[in-house]
Amino acid sequence: MNNEFSDFKDNGFSAIIDRISLFDYIQLIKMTQKDKTIEISQKNYYGLIEVINGKITYAETSTKKLGMDAFFELMLLNYGNFRELNKKEKYISNIKDNGNILLQVAEYMDKLKASESKADKIIKDKSIEEEIAKKLIKDLNEDKVLLDWGKDRKGLLYTSVIETSGRTVSEAYFHEEDSEKIFLPNLSFSALLKDSIKMFNISKLGSFEEFILESSSHYILMKVINHDFFLQIVISKKDNNIGLLKLGIKKLIPKVKRYLVF
Repeated sequence: MNNEFSDFKDNGFSAIIDRISLFDYIQLIKMTQKDKTIEISQKNYYGLIEVINGKITYAETSTKKLGMDAFFELMLLNYGNFRELNKKEKYISNIKDNGNILLQVAEYMDKLKASESKADKIIKDKSIEEEIAKKLIKDLNEDKVLLDWGKDRKGLLYTSVIETSGRTVSEAYFHEEDSEKIFLPNLSFSALLKDSIKMFNISKLGSFEEFILESSSHYILMKVINHDFFLQIVISKKDNNIGLLKLGIKKLIPKVKRYLVF
């Protein structure tokens, strides 16, 4: 993009924005009530501000903005160059300066900084929260909470803690008949687990706290832990007492919750 203001002669003064504030420079022009035409440039971006008798009367940018929109956009630049142009003809005014135009800019800048500061804090807090969450979930696995709870529990095949997004954060497999062996899931079993998660998330649109799914050979019990996590337990239908298992789950939930408060 060509600089449409480059035909005007340089009137001598020029500066770099990050060294001399454009805001302070225009404030000085307003105080001395001078006439100035100022060109602002930043790579392929250009703008122009005109001041007559210390009042800002005109602004435009190479992004086709005019008036106050152009003036605010130019004043918010944090790097680039500006220079005075020697221009005798004046632009037709597109800004009405009642004397408080720089105050409006300053207030807008303050709000913008406060907003950016708040956004930075949110990002920082979220990052800290994620680190805490990772550590607690790591502790949940290292402390073998699920494994210890399920050991020697008759008919138990699998238990897991799952995020509502579907991500498994902790799990333990058990053998139906021999606690020294590990249950190895097949493809149909894995598909059953995925289907149960989908159905549970759908049910959470209502007021369900738990439900039980039944296949030809398994029961899958889903139980809410808190807003973000739930428990999934798979047991064999063979010689198993759902009532006793639910009592055991009541004891497990508080143990798991301690690792999921972040």
